[in-house]
Amino acid sequence: MPSWLGECVALEKLVLQRNVLTGDIPSSPGHCVKLKLLMLQVNQLTGAIPESLFQCRRLQFLLLNNNRLSGALPAAIGQCAQLVELNLCANQLTGPIPEALGRCTALTKILLNRNELSGAIPASLGQCSQLRELYLSNNHLSGAIPAELGRCSLLTTLSMCANELACCPHGRDSYLPAALDNCTGLSELKLDLAVVPNQAHDLPAALRARCDEGALKLRVVPAEGASP
Repeated sequence: MPSWLGECVALEKLVLQRNVLTGDIPSSPGHCVKLKLLMLQVNQLTGAIPESLFQCRRLQFLLLNNNRLSGALPAAIGQCAQLVELNLCANQLTGPIPEALGRCTALTKILLNRNELSGAIPASLGQCSQLRELYLSNNHLSGAIPAELGRCSLLTTLSMCANELACCPHGRDSYLPAALDNCTGLSELKLDLAVVPNQAHDLPAALRARCDEGALKLRVVPAEGASP
């Protein structure tokens, strides 16, 4: 990608997906402070996501999926409060999911699956009250599923399989936080067998009832792997 793109300071949309772009993402697009949409998915981009990119505080759609990006997701992403969709799946990102991501309260979709992310799922994601789809599968995430996700009452899809999440009961009858019962629109739930060893019987009461009614599709994946 050419560094001179940063000179286009009035740029609002940059759409270069499905090409054969190589090399690092330059830091110069961070000068495009009016940028709302950045689509670079399905290329061969490498290196880290530049922190300067998040100076584009009007950014609403950031799609960098299906590249070869590495390194950590910068905490500076929390500056993009208008972000609606974040798709970084199918890269080689490492390190934790930053707590600062919870400041992006307009997010409706977060796709971080198929990376090498580690650490706990941040409780701050519960602040993303507009969130509808959360894909975290196929990483190395650990710890318990935070109860704060129950604040995302509009959630329809929750995919967390193929991680290293703890099998620790949140209550006498459930291995998932009971607060997820607040997600009354949840229609697809993907988890590891280790998290819900008795499958639907380990769900909170309201989710278990939705499974019985056929309103919630539960996919329990063995430890050896999962699809996104």
